[in-house]
Amino acid sequence: MRRILATPLLSTIALAAGCEGPFVPPPARQVPVASVTLTPDAAVIRPGDTLRLRFTLRDSSGQTLTGRLPAFESTDLAVAAVSGDGLVRAVAFGTARITAVADGHSDSALIHVVSVTLASISAGGNHTCGATTDGGVMCWGDNRYGQTGTGQVAPVVRFPSPVVNLIAAEPVAGGNHTCALGGGGTYCWGWNQSGQLGIGTGGDRPEPEIVLAESTFTALTAGGQHTCALTGGGTAYCWGLSADGQVGDSALGNRVRPVLVHGGLRFTALSAGGRHTCGITTDSLAYCWGANGFGQLGDSTTAPRSIPTPVAGGFRFVAIASGRFHSCALSTAGKAYCWGYNGRHELGTTTPDSVAHQPVAVDGGRSFTSVTAGGRHTCALMADGTAYCWGYNALGQVGDSSTADAAGPVAVRTGARFVTLHTFGDHTCGMATTGRAYCWGFGGTGELGTGLFASSTFPVPVAGQP
Repeated sequence: MRRILATPLLSTIALAAGCEGPFVPPPARQVPVASVTLTPDAAVIRPGDTLRLRFTLRDSSGQTLTGRLPAFESTDLAVAAVSGDGLVRAVAFGTARITAVADGHSDSALIHVVSVTLASISAGGNHTCGATTDGGVMCWGDNRYGQTGTGQVAPVVRFPSPVVNLIAAEPVAGGNHTCALGGGGTYCWGWNQSGQLGIGTGGDRPEPEIVLAESTFTALTAGGQHTCALTGGGTAYCWGLSADGQVGDSALGNRVRPVLVHGGLRFTALSAGGRHTCGITTDSLAYCWGANGFGQLGDSTTAPRSIPTPVAGGFRFVAIASGRFHSCALSTAGKAYCWGYNGRHELGTTTPDSVAHQPVAVDGGRSFTSVTAGGRHTCALMADGTAYCWGYNALGQVGDSSTADAAGPVAVRTGARFVTLHTFGDHTCGMATTGRAYCWGFGGTGELGTGLFASSTFPVPVAGQP
């Protein structure tokens, strides 16, 4: 018999082989996160509401990583809480920043918790303001000169924010300044390079200051760099830039406090434009003064006027609006007429003339109840609340879901019916019959009130409303 003896080495190998189980590969190493993106980057929500933040995780090659969650945190849990999957719940008024973190990379979203119930709205150059139903005033958008009235100067105010030290007032937004009636007087704030705040001195103001007026005003209008007002008896006053005579006191030169408009006319309405002013007298005649290089005064000339000058044609008007280089008005029958620059069809006519030195009828023959003129576009309301706009539309300010200029009135694309419209620069805002405020057009500095820096070719609601 042949005997085989096992060596210690062979025994060890055999023993090890007999004890091994099935092979288990080591766990796969997770691909590191190289970037985190949260959307939206800012939002306005009301107390008690929720908002789902969407997150995207990517690796160093830009590929999306799925099946993984970042870690969420809030800078103020008393204002906004956040769940582990990005559901934000608004708790109380204020602002909180929600941050998502993964592998040392992060992104954040600014959450503003506010309840906005507007009673009126006024579009300015690149900002917007409105009165609230509880007697406050809110503004948002461009704030380089303090025109939002929040007490601070900053590039923008992204969300509807309260104007400080002002209650029970009705605001009107101008080029880069704002004024308001109420609260015990007339107040202005923002840009003041030309004295347009009427406070007796220069220097921008980030919060309201009282206008140094000797009369009590009942109506206000804010232009590019000037402001005008009416007393209860129809006497007109203006202040601010008057290089072209837009203050109307028969002389050139800026005015840092209200001065009486020359001529002793009594007005029922005033509208301050880019560098001119127009008004309707108690006998329904239209007068304009100021710059006239494009015929925006409607007096058949291009000569500037430093006193009110009759608009040609002898029309009787009930409403009037001054834009940047054009003017429009409604006849007693509600028919719209415009004059001035027509390079982008802001006069509402397809005629080839780029300038009209006196009133021309807007195409379409519709009857309107109100009219408002912006930078290079015009809007008007019909009796049933339907909104129409025409003119320059590259930024969506006409509101018909396109960016093509409108040669004549086109219906604003919305199911809303409006009670008021207001436009100044390249955006338009309106109060709907439902009590909600909407804006459309240019939104690059937050003037649409959505909390985003995005334009819209159709009406979008101001955020924070019921």
